[in-house]
Amino acid sequence: MLTRCLSFTAILGLALQVQGQQAVLSSGRDAQGAAGSFAWSVGQVGYTAQENATGRVSQGVQQAYDVTTVSTTEPMNPALVATVGPNPTSDGVILRLQGPPDPFTGYNLHDASGKLIRARVVAHTETAIDLGDLAHGSYLLSLYEGDLAIFVVRIIKH
Repeated sequence: MLTRCLSFTAILGLALQVQGQQAVLSSGRDAQGAAGSFAWSVGQVGYTAQENATGRVSQGVQQAYDVTTVSTTEPMNPALVATVGPNPTSDGVILRLQGPPDPFTGYNLHDASGKLIRARVVAHTETAIDLGDLAHGSYLLSLYEGDLAIFVVRIIKH
């Protein structure tokens, strides 16, 4: 009888799917309204990303989001406004300029210790910066106009 009971329990255990949380959270809440629903949590970072030709969507337990401008200086070309995204990233970012860059516009990428990783000239209003070969961590992207750093932003690579 004991063998039958154990066999039945083992078969039943294999047939059932067990689902659980991906992370232990310290706080969270769900909100619903006429326009839709929203869920938030405070706790461990964990998410998945879906990407196609039209864009990228991240979903998961909690997503780190950091928009920090470390430094800005008035550019020689006042039409030059820069944005960087997505941040944080796993593979790369896009540097977008609202105005056309002049021939002396470029960027430097430094790691957290200040070591220069790469330096490139910016020739277009959109520049893809590949970070796929770099280790996880924080990096500083500096946009230069001549010898003057006009925009510095911290990028998180996960």
